[in-house]
Amino acid sequence: MDKFYKLIHEGNFIGVCTSSEFCRFQKKRRILLLCDENLGQYVSYKDTLYRDSWMVPVTSDSIDYINCSVIEISKDVYDTLYRAIENNENVKIETEVISEVEETEVINEDNTLEFVKSSKISEIRSICNKSITNGFDVVLSDGNNHHFSLTVYDQLNLLSMMAYGNNSNIFYHADGEHTTIYSADDAKLIFDKFMNLKTYHTTYFTAIKDYVNSLTDIDIINKVEYGMEIPGFYFTRDTFRLDSILNG
Repeated sequence: MDKFYKLIHEGNFIGVCTSSEFCRFQKKRRILLLCDENLGQYVSYKDTLYRDSWMVPVTSDSIDYINCSVIEISKDVYDTLYRAIENNENVKIETEVISEVEETEVINEDNTLEFVKSSKISEIRSICNKSITNGFDVVLSDGNNHHFSLTVYDQLNLLSMMAYGNNSNIFYHADGEHTTIYSADDAKLIFDKFMNLKTYHTTYFTAIKDYVNSLTDIDIINKVEYGMEIPGFYFTRDTFRLDSILNG
């Protein structure tokens, strides 16, 4: 029997889902599989993966997701929210009443070093994921520029096609275009751009996350921004420069 959930991200309502949208990553075939919610690492909503801290721990760094609250609700609430989405209505999330004691505890938690680090890492992870899923532009053999988005499913499709394509022609499509046959050379251009972009951002994210974790001053942590030059060995310790990866 299905269970019902609402998705909340940074206080904003994202949508609703059922337990049939839960999935997990299978390492052997590098694919996402639908699963029971008690085995789920992610929940899928509108081509984006979300996860909450209560879910099964992730087992791959190659899957992009957004941290959010996945909250179980009744079927009646689910039906009401679903109709609101269908009718393009704004859904307001009611703020729970917090007692004075609880509020004091929350304020204290907000000021702890580990809480600030965790919040900053969640922020930069979200920007990293968006930077990847936004995709890339590439000029192909027809002389025209084409844009390819990189949602989780786009990435898995590209990986699957390149794995089975064996450097031959592939069927695929750019954003807003019909499916077409790309030559082996064009397919390589597309795949190389995809891997360069993903490698750049995942490597940069790891470096800036390590930098945040090394800090002990809350004010400095709050000033960290995705895209900044990372001081010290956190940026230069890799054997290659990130800018050369992105433009390679």
